[in-house]
Amino acid sequence: GIESHICVLQTAFDLKKNGFDVFVLKDGVGSRNFKDYELAIKRLSAEGVSLINLEMMIFELIRDSNHDMFKYISQKYVK
Repeated sequence: GIESHICVLQTAFDLKKNGFDVFVLKDGVGSRNFKDYELAIKRLSAEGVSLINLEMMIFELIRDSNHDMFKYISQKYVK
């Protein structure tokens, strides 16, 4: 699910408890109520979950401008 304060929060905490490094795509989750979303993000951060956005994730995955897809992604998906 994408409900930050329920599904995402519980899954992230379970993964951390089991030794995983956890990253949450902040612009990929939400809640019906923005206050619930904000609270979940604060709690995830306080518990050591790394919060990233889509652009961060994309460029971390391709690493640098030498990647074959760098120019395409830069032109098509980055605002």
